[in-house]
Amino acid sequence: MAVEDILAGLGYPLIFLAALHALLGSILLRRPLRHQVMIVPAAITCWAFAAACLAAGLGYVYKSNGLDPDLPIRLTWCSWLPLVSATQIILSIRNPNGRAARWAGWIGYPLAAIIVLVAVTTNQIQGGVPQLFPYVANLGPLAAPIEFVIAVVATVLVVLTVRSLKRIPDEIREQASRVLLGLAATGVVVIGFEIVNFAGWTVDTSLAVYGSVFWAIGVIAALGPRGLFNLDVAAVHVSLVLTWGLVLAAIQWGLWTLLSPPLPGGVALVATCMVVVLGAYAGLPLSRRTLDRIDALLLSGRNRRPVLQQCMRAAVTYLDLDQLLDYLSRTLVREVGISSVSFLLEDEQGTLAPQRVQNDQADAGLPAGSPLASHLRLERRAFRIADVRSLPEGALRDSIQEEMRLLGATLVLPLACKGRLLGILVLGPMASGARYDADDVEMLSSLADQAAIAVENARLFRSATTDGLTGLLQRAYFLTRLKEEMERTKRYGRAASLLMLDIDHFKRVNDQFGHAEGDLVLKEVAALLRQGLRSSDIACRYGGEEFVVLLPETSGELASKVAERLREAAAATVLGQAGTVTLSIGVAEMRPEQQPDSLIQQADVAMYQAKRSGRNRVVLWRSRSREPAAAEADGQPPPAGTD
Repeated sequence: MAVEDILAGLGYPLIFLAALHALLGSILLRRPLRHQVMIVPAAITCWAFAAACLAAGLGYVYKSNGLDPDLPIRLTWCSWLPLVSATQIILSIRNPNGRAARWAGWIGYPLAAIIVLVAVTTNQIQGGVPQLFPYVANLGPLAAPIEFVIAVVATVLVVLTVRSLKRIPDEIREQASRVLLGLAATGVVVIGFEIVNFAGWTVDTSLAVYGSVFWAIGVIAALGPRGLFNLDVAAVHVSLVLTWGLVLAAIQWGLWTLLSPPLPGGVALVATCMVVVLGAYAGLPLSRRTLDRIDALLLSGRNRRPVLQQCMRAAVTYLDLDQLLDYLSRTLVREVGISSVSFLLEDEQGTLAPQRVQNDQADAGLPAGSPLASHLRLERRAFRIADVRSLPEGALRDSIQEEMRLLGATLVLPLACKGRLLGILVLGPMASGARYDADDVEMLSSLADQAAIAVENARLFRSATTDGLTGLLQRAYFLTRLKEEMERTKRYGRAASLLMLDIDHFKRVNDQFGHAEGDLVLKEVAALLRQGLRSSDIACRYGGEEFVVLLPETSGELASKVAERLREAAAATVLGQAGTVTLSIGVAEMRPEQQPDSLIQQADVAMYQAKRSGRNRVVLWRSRSREPAAAEADGQPPPAGTD
């Protein structure tokens, strides 16, 4: 076999693998994993492997065609990028709510960019590749240290990956374990190439990117059970990725031709690549909407009955209203083929307000007593835009037609339960341009009936578990969640902390301004908590003017910083006639053997210590051996008149 054939046989599969990685990165953002924190670094890992595979593949293809492979081979040093994103994946699993993954990106990506810049513009890492088979390269003084660091980092990542398999939460275990196993297998291949290299055998370590096929297998195994690899959808996605890649390459080439005369060629190359990457990242929201419409168009010709039946079965399992509406709207757009969706739910004033809008559906509601809402409340059946013609001519018909136009509605369905209209499901046109036939209307009406039951259940669950005044969790339900979260924290060996907050001098607010003003202060403080906390944090109105917040994945020191931000926010916010109020906050970090009552007591003790120390401050509870001052308050009642 000729050397050229061998080189081509090594290069073209790498280019194909690069296209596969690029496709998987696109699909990850379109059909995300259950572990939300892992989505972006996983997609970046796919695209980083795509860049490394493409560079190595082009090097071999260039050489097989008699061209100089120097530049593509130099660009294979972008293989540092997957190391950074893989580190982010592992850190996001080990500590989903921490900042370690973010800091790894802020440090790692600039470092990788510097290494690529040095490799392309100087001979400090690589001075040329006279021969690829057998491999001969002129390596610079920095090559060996960088190769050694790559081997060490890859080894550490493999060890952490294997250890992280035991710390995956149950709800994401199936998907995340497959991704991690693919990552570990890829790391083993990289380590093997580095060992062979250090042993004195002359090999091209850029071929280690072949190991990324295991990463691709892991991602496919994680996403495959969700039915994401329909051939027609995948084919269109591949075409779009290739087209988008060619467009970006043309933009990069144009910028490079403009900048390369004043700038050195290597510097201009790296700079223009960074500009194109940032531009592509900024255009992600637009590309997602485009893919939504294309997916809907492709799926519109399929039998939608199984999808709708599965959607109806799944809807009644949701108890969180926001998650329910998000699931329904995404399914209708991405799986059923409807161009746009919105849910309008009736509030206490009778207004139908938009609760969830998918794609470019009009973000509009309906006032109380609107003609369209009254018609749906009376008829209790689906209403299409074409049905307007069947109404008697007059002001009512014109009003309903205008409201349909403002909503951007082609079909509206009542969400009715127990004889009461809860809201309206507003659907735009089919993405394919087809009309809603009788079978479509029948199935969507059944879905709307099931969705209404699910909405009612979610509302009842919310009213049973949340405080009516503040919208935070009630004490009884919070204690149940606290016990569950503490068990989860113990099982996976993670940190957690509890905040106990009390509004200082709240009794004076009630006495001076009345209980209505006191209620306003409570609602505003609850709003400050929601704004200042993460979605994973659990806040509760514990009683009176006291609030409790559980911070998963947070140490006592970090929780104190969170508490300080909340205290400063309250002190800087004017709350009605009462003006500003201050908070005394106690912080307690959970110990592995601790029970919920003990953790609450420690936070309570720390909070009263904050009051004794002058109020408007944060106190972290510590054991007697570490902090005698805080321990003096242990078991003592608060001073007389404390509020």
